[in-house]
Amino acid sequence: SDLRCLREAAGHMAPEEMTVTVIRYIQDAMADSGKLARRTINGRIDVIKRMFLWAAERRLVPAAVHAEVDVVTPLKPGRSKAREPERVKPVEWEAIRATLPFMSRHLKSMVTVQWHTGMRSGELVRMRPCDIDRSGTVWTYEPSTHKTAHHGRSRIVAIGPSAQTILRPF
Repeated sequence: SDLRCLREAAGHMAPEEMTVTVIRYIQDAMADSGKLARRTINGRIDVIKRMFLWAAERRLVPAAVHAEVDVVTPLKPGRSKAREPERVKPVEWEAIRATLPFMSRHLKSMVTVQWHTGMRSGELVRMRPCDIDRSGTVWTYEPSTHKTAHHGRSRIVAIGPSAQTILRPF
């Protein structure tokens, strides 16, 4: 679990003894192991920080303990020994083409549009004709919700001629 690293490294310590140094030690040990990707390590440290916030809110630990732990910064890309995960690559068209004959018309259309646009599955299934701007030669779709919306980012998906041909009947 996400808290196992805390228990293994500092399970013998009283909560009041938690410091930036202890949490950084745990963070560095995870990075040095080479087993975990940087994002995974950052996520686990974030769980530890949220646990101390939860405990401080309930007065199970002094607020100063949470403040101490909370200043640990996430590992930055290329600036630690933590490995970077390989980028997820698109499925080869040949693999998709081999499966298309076994799909219904709608599913075949969805898979093909997704392959042509790079759209995420959730964005695709929520897409409605009224959400697509068809005024230009390249259509655009701005999903109402998407994976990075909580960061204040917008997302616009370009829909080129191949995907347009598939979508037109719908």
